Amino acid sequence: HTQKLESLPATSLARKKCESTKAVYVNDNTALGSYRVRRGYQRYGAAAYFDRDFHLIGVYTCCDGKYYDRPSKLADIVDGIDEVNFEFQEFDEWRHALWAWRVSALALVTVADHLVNVHMIAANALVSTSRTYLPIDHPLRAFLKIFTYRTISINSKAFLTLTMPKGVINRNWAFQDDDLQRLLETTPCTFKKNFKDYIPASMRDVQEYPANHDLVVFCDAVTELVRDFLTIIYDAPGTKERPQLMRNINNDKDLQAFLEALAKQLGLVKSTDLSNFSDIV
Repeated sequence: HTQKLESLPATSLARKKCESTKAVYVNDNTALGSYRVRRGYQRYGAAAYFDRDFHLIGVYTCCDGKYYDRPSKLADIVDGIDEVNFEFQEFDEWRHALWAWRVSALALVTVADHLVNVHMIAANALVSTSRTYLPIDHPLRAFLKIFTYRTISINSKAFLTLTMPKGVINRNWAFQDDDLQRLLETTPCTFKKNFKDYIPASMRDVQEYPANHDLVVFCDAVTELVRDFLTIIYDAPGTKERPQLMRNINNDKDLQAFLEALAKQLGLVKSTDLSNFSDIV
């Protein structure tokens, strides 16, 4: 959720509400601002702004519709240099804005990104399509079990304990029951076939952005693992005692059916076109 501010649409809330000319980056969680909360709580949704050196310089909060500049003397207060002539009301407002941003980021990542997209969409699609279309003795199904172990049990328990009205999410966060269900139901699928595509386009030239290193290394490791295994299945040379498996992408109908169903569930294709998996198949 961190991007260069200029990459956001001019009509976006996070961009319109920025009052600093020094802002270069923004961590935007204002999408939660449209969801109602229970009486006594403030709405979620906030955006944090950073300068070109990644210093936090301001926060916009949806609960009151205000932009807060980082107090100019905050560094001196923290360092114990200047404890006089400081407006503590300004400091308290700043701390409240930081808290609003922190809990908004946690709520958006936990509920939308992790629970809905990782568990209910991606993991569910992988386990359901592999068990539906790959025979129990198919080597790819055995390989995928590494990544889908206990997915069905975990997702079932998550549905019963986390997402239901009066469930754990409802109690841990302040969303009204019906608005929480709306958030869960309307969260779009953000699945990317290549993990590197999760890095926002505007951040890919920022060397100091950790994901540009960590996520790339992780993606390369997983890709190498999968390709090595597929090579063993489809391209390993046979021996006199153990002939080569006569299985390839063209005659493995089970694999074709699996990829088609997986692509549809994850929104990668609108038909049986497998071009989205061209780098694999």
